[in-house]
Amino acid sequence: MQIKIDYVYMIFYYNLTMNTLINELNIKTFVLYYDNDEYEKMGKHEVTLDIIKHINYYENEYNIKYKDLIKTKKDEYIKIEIIME
Repeated sequence: MQIKIDYVYMIFYYNLTMNTLINELNIKTFVLYYDNDEYEKMGKHEVTLDIIKHINYYENEYNIKYKDLIKTKKDEYIKIEIIME
């Protein structure tokens, strides 16, 4: 039982720490990277769902709202910048 309680405490402490850091540092841009092969394998629909999942998480956990999205395609990867306000 002690291990399960410690694990739950670690997750709570991690979330509390991340919330504090994001708020104190005023972080507003989150970046997702997709390998070109991974992006093609997932397909645009699944990538879109993944991005929406991240946006919803940031809005709920950090109390910030979605503002914009920037997609940059490089030779090796695709970079998605999620800009919050």
